[in-house]
Amino acid sequence: MASAMLSPPFGSDISRSDLSSLMATVGSYDPSMVLPGILLPNNSGRLAYFALRSFHVESSFRSDYNIHCPEEVLRWWESAVDSIYESEKEIIAREAHGPTPLMAAENAPSVPFGAARMEGSSDTPIRRRYRCSPDVDPLVLTLRHVVSEHGLSRKYFDDALSARHADARIKHYATFDEMVEITSSSCKAVLSAILMCNGVGEENDAVREAVSEISKAHGLAMSLRTSVVLAGSKLQKIVLPRDLCQKRGVRSPRYLLSALADGDETCRQAMAGVVSDIAAEARKSLARGRALREDILSFGDDEESKRTIRCLMGPAVVTGRFLDRLEVVGCDLTNKNLRKSDYKTHARCTAEMLGAW
Repeated sequence: MASAMLSPPFGSDISRSDLSSLMATVGSYDPSMVLPGILLPNNSGRLAYFALRSFHVESSFRSDYNIHCPEEVLRWWESAVDSIYESEKEIIAREAHGPTPLMAAENAPSVPFGAARMEGSSDTPIRRRYRCSPDVDPLVLTLRHVVSEHGLSRKYFDDALSARHADARIKHYATFDEMVEITSSSCKAVLSAILMCNGVGEENDAVREAVSEISKAHGLAMSLRTSVVLAGSKLQKIVLPRDLCQKRGVRSPRYLLSALADGDETCRQAMAGVVSDIAAEARKSLARGRALREDILSFGDDEESKRTIRCLMGPAVVTGRFLDRLEVVGCDLTNKNLRKSDYKTHARCTAEMLGAW
């Protein structure tokens, strides 16, 4: 039903199945992020929304392969961005010199960019994807179309990948400010690109400030949401910043790894306190972003204002609901119910989004 509302732009080579895969990728991260894209007023803006959101999901460290090989994944995405911004002459010249090592598998069939890990197999669709040339990847091809149609600057992709690189290199954040800077940068880049593709610039102070505040809240929430996965991976990343840990009496974030394994209740309570501090700051940013709604609605024409609100409401609502669940479980990042989102939660998100304007 939803995919039927999202049709390929006239004259493009993008199939309906590609669009369905984009929506599935976004929905695999959080189903509540799908509705804002569907509610955008035209197919061109919807396609840009789902393609850019898919890029944000797939360039993160959410999958097994992305977690264990982050630098390889990010290098692949850098090559993909190079491919997206190549001119026709550059493509012809490159192909005339024969395939590069990265393109050695260019004749291999592409795989769905929302594919999940195959149980019991050392080879996965995700792993095979990064052995293929970006030139044949359906998400990259869709992004190329979006960039061409909207004249989207490469800066948005570079800023997002730069933040991912910084995140991959850091074992733990030294300060809360560092955590905010790194986690919000990729969110801000993608959200700004989505707005630009929907005809909304950031000339208005209220729009610019709302993007900044909502990206800050969304970045912090995403970092907390993936924290246990990262702590159990080869990255051994503890998302809690050192200064907040020390404030709560924890010697260092890395101490939490062994403390969680040993069931240290005192340390667990200290960790919950640190998480509570981070969540409180995320809520403040979210509240400041939402408070700008009336200023945004008073800027420009009615349709432009609505497009702005629809682009912003996805991460705002999803962040708010995650922070609500975090509060219910006592800021315990190890609680199994924290990352579960039932149909009632999605219904509440839907109602909040539909009432956003």
